[in-house]
Amino acid sequence: MTERPYSPEDPATWPHVAADWIGVAHDVGYSQDHSTIIVGAEHMVTGARRLGVIHIERLALGTAPSLVRERVAEVARQFIIPRATPVIVVDARSNPSHFQSLVAEAALPVVGFSMTAAEAHAHRPVPQLVPIPGRRPVPALVWGLSRNAMFSEVEAALDARELRMARVGDFDALRAELRDLQRITSDAGRMRYEPPPGGHDDLAVTLAALVWAWRHLPRLRRVVTPRVVPPSVRSWA
Repeated sequence: MTERPYSPEDPATWPHVAADWIGVAHDVGYSQDHSTIIVGAEHMVTGARRLGVIHIERLALGTAPSLVRERVAEVARQFIIPRATPVIVVDARSNPSHFQSLVAEAALPVVGFSMTAAEAHAHRPVPQLVPIPGRRPVPALVWGLSRNAMFSEVEAALDARELRMARVGDFDALRAELRDLQRITSDAGRMRYEPPPGGHDDLAVTLAALVWAWRHLPRLRRVVTPRVVPPSVRSWA
């Protein structure tokens, strides 16, 4: 296969080993919804920091949660690089046991989110202790996120060209969900984002979680401690 030449418009051509931040967003589905995985990497492109979406995946309906977790971990491991440790961002509200199992099994940083009808994101996360059989509980954080603010951030990032998506995997399905997403205004003047009747927004929600993590989470970078060699007395001569 011929490798595509580098293009600032195509994140698929950006070398992911040079990324400054990598996020793996995930939403677990049920019988009527798909489980989804979207990976994004931050790069300095044309003088500004951009988030490039480089993996878009919608799993088959009915995929067992244990297999979903295996796939999430497998995808995340593909993007472990010396410069940054991938952080997994997952919906912790719809299936708390799935979130807890992912925290216990992933061997990578996992952050939970819970979508709300509030107008703004929570200022601080809710700490949890995830029980692990035979081991000490593992601490985890769950952030309360405004659904409206999440999708507003996606719109803003797209309009500003900060967010760019490679045509990989289930790109067409994601693009369709974003295109069909409706802004509905209530009689009280409150606006909300909803899919059309009978439609899906699983990939769109996953992308919104990725964008939120990129904008708001503290950066998890690997710290390399330089090896200090004492100077030789011979060098003083």
